[in-house]
Amino acid sequence: MKKRVIVWFAAAITGFVGCVGVDNGGKSAAPVRAALFVDCGARSNGAYSWLRLTTLSKELQTFPVDAKMIREGALDRADLIIMPGGYSVTESKMLGENGRAKVKEFIRNGGGWIGTCAGCFLVSESSESHPDMLNLIPYTSRGGIGKADMMFSFTADAQNLLGIRNGTRHRIKYSGGPVLVPANPVPEADIKVVATYESDINLYSSKERETMAGKVAMVAGTYGKGRIFASAVHPEVDINDHEILGAGISYVAGRRVSWELPRRKPGQLAVGLMSDSSFGVETAQMLQRLIRSGEFDLIPVNGDDIAFGALRHLDALIVPGGAEFLNRGCAGTTANQRRTKEFISRGGLLIGWGNAAGPLEKIYGSDAVLVKDGETALQKLRDFAASPAVTPPPIKTEPAEKPVKTLIYTDKGGSGYALADVIAFAPEYDVRLVSAEDIRNGALGEADLLVQPDGWSPTQYATLGDAGRKAIVDFIRNGGKYYGVGSGAFLTLEKEPSRPRLSLVPYKHDNEPVRRGSARTDIKLTKEGLKAFGGVYSVRTIQYSDGPVMVPAGSVPDTDIKVLAEYCGRTVSTCSPKPTLPMNGKAAMLGGRVGKGMVFLTGLHPEDHEVSEDIVTNSFKFITGVAPSRLRRDRVRGALSVGCVTIPDKTFGDFYIRTLLPDRRFDLIADVNANSIRHLDAVVVPCPGKDSFSAAITDFANAGGLVVAVVQTDAQRELVQKVANITVVDSYGDAIQKLAELHRKTSAQSQAL
Repeated sequence: MKKRVIVWFAAAITGFVGCVGVDNGGKSAAPVRAALFVDCGARSNGAYSWLRLTTLSKELQTFPVDAKMIREGALDRADLIIMPGGYSVTESKMLGENGRAKVKEFIRNGGGWIGTCAGCFLVSESSESHPDMLNLIPYTSRGGIGKADMMFSFTADAQNLLGIRNGTRHRIKYSGGPVLVPANPVPEADIKVVATYESDINLYSSKERETMAGKVAMVAGTYGKGRIFASAVHPEVDINDHEILGAGISYVAGRRVSWELPRRKPGQLAVGLMSDSSFGVETAQMLQRLIRSGEFDLIPVNGDDIAFGALRHLDALIVPGGAEFLNRGCAGTTANQRRTKEFISRGGLLIGWGNAAGPLEKIYGSDAVLVKDGETALQKLRDFAASPAVTPPPIKTEPAEKPVKTLIYTDKGGSGYALADVIAFAPEYDVRLVSAEDIRNGALGEADLLVQPDGWSPTQYATLGDAGRKAIVDFIRNGGKYYGVGSGAFLTLEKEPSRPRLSLVPYKHDNEPVRRGSARTDIKLTKEGLKAFGGVYSVRTIQYSDGPVMVPAGSVPDTDIKVLAEYCGRTVSTCSPKPTLPMNGKAAMLGGRVGKGMVFLTGLHPEDHEVSEDIVTNSFKFITGVAPSRLRRDRVRGALSVGCVTIPDKTFGDFYIRTLLPDRRFDLIADVNANSIRHLDAVVVPCPGKDSFSAAITDFANAGGLVVAVVQTDAQRELVQKVANITVVDSYGDAIQKLAELHRKTSAQSQAL
């Protein structure tokens, strides 16, 4: 089940700055010269992550290079080379035989290599699927199937080389990287295993594969006189992993390396940077200038991000020319083109140049701003930022004559903010939040639909109490409609000795003994699902977060439940090395009749992302007969970027849905984390508890970000008073005033500029 919690790490403030065997002795030293490969094969989302990290580092002097520059001797002025993720076969092909020889000679003579994902593939031994690798480490590699944050375990050699304590477990972003398998010895190489996979993933295939758990994921060591740090995963992407990355960079550089990350300034444009292709040197140099200047809030996005809703939080989208242009992102699928056209129609700016201009002109015509180079694109962005911005009035909708009276459970064990976001403005639905006490006191008597969201089903079960549980069962059997997501689906399944449930449907969880974890997972709609939903694609990728994997159980009288969707991928096991039961073929979504009522149950989260909102719309129609129309709550230029620490509290929920969501002055980011906080103007912390303030959020406040804490008790006030630079208010009405004051201030600053 998905736990909507926020984890803050001390590493959110700066990169890692300590490493065993590395000491600057307190003396100032010349920066380490790092060559960053930005040619074909190096995906620019990874390249941008490296640019963002290294450009503002005092210890690194980074310059982008392509394959031609390497062949012509660019590494002669470098101390190390950084190879981002992407496609190692393409990276190798671009380097060519001469370029690969130059790289090997560079490392052998004392240069350093830092490679992530494809950059790890590239130093491994060649194979049939990965020819012409550099053969610098005694490992060959096979790729994984899937993308997720996975668990890794660090070894004694990680402690010796990198200063990472032996046995440390850490979750890092994985994206189809190599699984390293011992191969032939490599002369001149002394390579150590520094991390192994401690979890497994096989999302996009039903075929059984050897588990990744226990296999090699990260190595470090020497080749000739040089040093290598190669990681199958992406610690450069997530700020929570930068301590690990800093250790690897410091080892290769031979000195301590730290960095500061760019931070949004109030009132800045939120500018998406299309990053499906490869930048090339010229674009990378322009981005370095932008990073140093801090002129815009740059946010890398790719085709998947657009499908999952990234454009809703942007003012502008730039599509750079570069080493290559792939027909993805806003120039890719018909659905993404539609989303981009909607983005432009609400006032978003789309800019393209170089080899991106042709495809954009063909699709968007005069709606896209096409320029000859990056410098002209930069001026267009500045002109756009300087033009007047108008905030539209709050969203208001007239309710339908007979709307579906909908209650969303928001209490201990679950909160339905994501679902409320989808249907809050649908005139066909009258949405209210409901607590367990409300349910016990008869609130369901006036309702048509109960939405039971994700969270933790044992807590929901206990919080409802006997009276609340009976009220839900009676409500459904007497004709009520029930929409269960994650924990809300778990709640209806057959009871187990350790998991009391309502036993409303003849299905149970597949009794997997360990948590599976979270990942975007493929499902396939059954014939019954296609019939129920009508007109949606049959195979979908939807967010999975520890939800039920449902299999038939004992019979339940007076029910008619159908399997609407099945899991396609074999395994999600991102939390533990323990083996998990296969998922493929088991029920991901159920629906049908219970007594006189109707239920829809999903083990996944179609409500989380735009790409699967049609599943939400059609599933509501399936049980109620009424499809909710969606009135989008997209960002408008000049809006304040506001993060909310969402908690299962009905009072805060009403404020979030009734006040914040409709107000177009604010662009809301729910469930903020250490990565997203750097793109915010303000954060609202309702009912602060002991874990509400940590390094990331206090750093944000100390740097000038507005943090509004709504206190309701003396204990909360005492807690907040211990944290510097926090704005304390007594009510949500006062909170909205503080946000409005900041919005007026940033609007005035933007107009002055």
